[in-house]
Amino acid sequence: MSPKGFEGVREAANDIESRRSSGFAGGADLWFKLQSGESATVRFLEQGEEFTWCWMHEMPPRGKQRWGDDSPCLDQDKSGQPCPGCEAGLDKKFKAFIPLIWREGPIFKKNAEGRIEKGADNRPIVEGKADQIAIWERGIQTAQELDGKDATYKGLRSRDFTISRRGATMNDTVYIIEPAVGDDGETKATPMSKADEDLVAEKPDMSQFVTPVAYDTMKGWLGQPTAPQNQGSPDQVPGADVNPFLRS
Repeated sequence: MSPKGFEGVREAANDIESRRSSGFAGGADLWFKLQSGESATVRFLEQGEEFTWCWMHEMPPRGKQRWGDDSPCLDQDKSGQPCPGCEAGLDKKFKAFIPLIWREGPIFKKNAEGRIEKGADNRPIVEGKADQIAIWERGIQTAQELDGKDATYKGLRSRDFTISRRGATMNDTVYIIEPAVGDDGETKATPMSKADEDLVAEKPDMSQFVTPVAYDTMKGWLGQPTAPQNQGSPDQVPGADVNPFLRS
């Protein structure tokens, strides 16, 4: 079972800080991304104990991969559930999956196979803009900031927020998250429109991003022999045979 909510985020932040101080080295969906200097207005769709996150292991590269995929740890609640990643000594990292409505988000040109097409500058070709459901994949610092906003504004769903990116690399990037200013120059709670509610009905099942794969599946990704079926292999997680992180 994956942890949920901001209470778990606070516990995870404490755990990460503790491990840092002890020398621990640490498909069809639209993914929310900004370039340095860009800003966007969004409406977050989860708050409080709904907030979706989990602990991840980075798998070794497979096939032609340059970097390995992240896969949810099987021992999310530290109950001792057998996990090949833990057994192999792989680091754990925190990852949140944040569903939101991206105001005037880009509509990307896609080919017949549904893949996003890129232009001569190797950037996705934008055909238009519209409010769309997107997912923002972030780490512990953003989650902690959203925890504070959730408390201050009585829920992340209470109003639109503006997200601004400063910095171009992983090491210098900072996201600034503040309530969006309305036409009257004020920041205040605003109900979602009927169009927003219709979009919310399209929100993907967030459990797909944080549900671990089966024990033997992860073991195979690590290049380890798997136990014969029904001969002592640890319990598998139901419905977890598909890894959602193998995105093209």
